[in-house]
Amino acid sequence: MVVRGGTDLPTYLERSPAGHFQEHDPTVDLGRLQDAWVADAVVVYIGKAGGGRTGRRGLWKRLQEFQRYGSGAAVAHRGGRYLWQLVDSDELLVAWRTTSDPEDVEAAMIADFVAVYGRLPFANRKQGTRASNLNDEPTPDL
Repeated sequence: MVVRGGTDLPTYLERSPAGHFQEHDPTVDLGRLQDAWVADAVVVYIGKAGGGRTGRRGLWKRLQEFQRYGSGAAVAHRGGRYLWQLVDSDELLVAWRTTSDPEDVEAAMIADFVAVYGRLPFANRKQGTRASNLNDEPTPDL
């Protein structure tokens, strides 16, 4: 989970400093960022870090990829890419919870957020990997 201190409206960078993996520019139009902002929420992203196919990936590897991507490295980690256009992205707090079922926990946490705020967290563009377990209609990729 990524948390931003305070609930004041953010300022956005015109260009994302995140990495260009496979020639994909991570920059998002400022209007889309403004539309995605969730007023009064301090949680700005909910993600997961599973073990992968071999069971060896885990949290540490995922956080390393997340940080490297935000620092401009060409890393395959587009999740939460809206975060890197926040002017204060270097002040965001990353928190985690250990669990044996990260997909279900992520989907449940996102569903709880949506129940309170009526929409996805700012940098989440989909409900979660196991969203179909929570409702009959998957949330579209906004």
